[in-house]
Amino acid sequence: MHFHAEIWVKNKPKSLQEAQGIVKSIGHLGDWNQIGGRWMGEHDNYKPENNPANYEVCNICKGTGTRDWDKTDDQWAKDCHGCNSCHGTGVSQKWPTEWKPYEGDILELSKVRDNLSCYTVVIHKGRLNSFFHSEDWTGSAFVKGAMEGKTVKEFLKSKGITDGYLITVDYHE
Repeated sequence: MHFHAEIWVKNKPKSLQEAQGIVKSIGHLGDWNQIGGRWMGEHDNYKPENNPANYEVCNICKGTGTRDWDKTDDQWAKDCHGCNSCHGTGVSQKWPTEWKPYEGDILELSKVRDNLSCYTVVIHKGRLNSFFHSEDWTGSAFVKGAMEGKTVKEFLKSKGITDGYLITVDYHE
């Protein structure tokens, strides 16, 4: 399952590579993670699906808009407008793992939208990282976690943090 994390850092990373280094150094963020990913643009409501760079020639119909529907219900083919991947356009959206990186996924806390919420907040302080979740696993059930019911800004403020930067991370567990 994929989860949305926000990593708080005091100083803005100088590059996407530096930010990814911070993410990797933290560890304990699942077996896979990526800056942005499925939560790209959450800081400021950017829509990655509106970026033409996040599209490619459909690999199912090879850009024709129609695929070979051998032994398939004709109604299904009609409902898909010729191709169930691109819906007849010949162009498909790339997987979130292949989207063009978005600089807004590393943003000053004061510029992040007020109602931003996520599953996990990590307060990154070098080798000392604090993890907070909306839910915590007890070994037999999920229970309310420290983040439950709070926006990211509300939660960080409750920890005495009102400045710095957030890095949006998509992680898998």
